[in-house]
Amino acid sequence: MRVVITGAATGIGAETVRLFKEGGHEVCALDIIEPANVDQWIKVDLSDMDAITAARAKIYGPFDVLISNAELPPRPENKIKLLSVNLFGLRKVTQQMLPKLTDGTRIVNTASRAGLM
Repeated sequence: MRVVITGAATGIGAETVRLFKEGGHEVCALDIIEPANVDQWIKVDLSDMDAITAARAKIYGPFDVLISNAELPPRPENKIKLLSVNLFGLRKVTQQMLPKLTDGTRIVNTASRAGLM
């Protein structure tokens, strides 16, 4: 199985990568920080819509799973960046990846408890 995941360097994303790799699957990561143990890493700031579009050209498909995991925790000083990553970035990644997904692809969007704040 081929998996593409955002936010793969830390937390839920890093653990998700570990589990997929342990299962013998190929993982491509979209993240601003280089994650461990992935087959392909595309450095991309998910608050930058043009960077997301540019990243798509570097990704070789097709993929069986798309996991949108990158998010910022809510804080008063990062409201605009939070909206850019957590909403617009998630939407843009999904739109850009659609042509690279197989029939029957599973799309998973994750969130942490920090989102409850």
